Amino acid sequence: MSIPRIDLLIFGYRIVTVQESERKELLNLLLKLKISVKFEKESFLISERDFKKIVPHISGKNCCSVSEPMGLSGFFKKIKKRYGIFSALLVSLFLFIFSSTHVFDIRIEGSAAGNEEKILEELETLGFKPGVSFAKVDKARIESEMLSSSENVSWININQRGNVFYVKVIDKINHDEEEIKTGYANVVALRDGIIEEITVKSGFPTVKPGDTVKKGEILISGVIPQELGGGFCYADGTVIARYSDEYSVKMPGKEVLKEEKEREISKIKINFFDFSFKILEKYRKTELECDIIKEKRKFVKFFNAKLPISFEREYQVFYENYERSYTEDEMIRIASSRMREGLISELKDKNLLKLRTYGAFSEGNYVLTTEYVASSEIGETFKFDFLHTSKGD
Repeated sequence: MSIPRIDLLIFGYRIVTVQESERKELLNLLLKLKISVKFEKESFLISERDFKKIVPHISGKNCCSVSEPMGLSGFFKKIKKRYGIFSALLVSLFLFIFSSTHVFDIRIEGSAAGNEEKILEELETLGFKPGVSFAKVDKARIESEMLSSSENVSWININQRGNVFYVKVIDKINHDEEEIKTGYANVVALRDGIIEEITVKSGFPTVKPGDTVKKGEILISGVIPQELGGGFCYADGTVIARYSDEYSVKMPGKEVLKEEKEREISKIKINFFDFSFKILEKYRKTELECDIIKEKRKFVKFFNAKLPISFEREYQVFYENYERSYTEDEMIRIASSRMREGLISELKDKNLLKLRTYGAFSEGNYVLTTEYVASSEIGETFKFDFLHTSKGD
């Protein structure tokens, strides 16, 4: 068939194939209806509008075969019931048009300290974020203001590739200035122990390694002895001591626990750049107690590329309180598990030297105790005032 006319391509057409024995009858029908067509072998093209005129006359007859609707209108007829495909096409078209003139993504490169999120937050305060128009992106201004205000970068360079901006940075090395200590102070013991190591920055040490000290005893004095020149200062230093302590866990024979009965989605929201769309929001009241759990997925990945779409969901979790009784074996097992978790926190800043664990049942509870020997910093600074008075006052 020859290439259809432009009007047929836009408004749609059909290809009609006619048996030779039926051609004369069909031609008479077309003449009667004042429809002009051009045969090419056994077939001809007819507009969708003219085809509707001949349908009542050929319906139920085997005089010809007719193709599916063709052209642009035929395309839309084919996809009008495929809502998912049609919606995807519309969304894709919107994303293409929007992203061609707006920042789609910002990617940080070169931050050895892993400060990508912090740098993105600083850029956002300067108005540079996904969704902003290319026309509003002044790279020179952003680079200059980041260098003068950022706490995380000492060098920055912004490059654009399509609708994605690549921000190369060098981390800023922050040198924390040591706090200037003023006034007078002693370093005293927070607990009993045996001194293992003492380092004095300022002040006069009153103990030495091997000494046994009590809680509240001065370890480094801010009062300088007269034989060393006298006077007062802000005592400072580190005192490491070895000491004994214990950590206990009480496991009751009965506990009140929560049992989840039901959960349902109460809210769904889609975020696209700075736009938010609520798909669902409903909250149900019942006699059961309820917790709200929030869940957020920041990006949707599409062929390893980040799309500026995030989903937020909230769940209502309904539960009942119930009493749970434990056997002795269960009490021992649960107490041991809680002891392990507690000791991790208890000893995180200590050097463990020795430990011993024992347990016993008492008044319906199982008490598990760990005695340990550890070493750590035991000094704490306490300020004091010195009032200087002259003779005769």
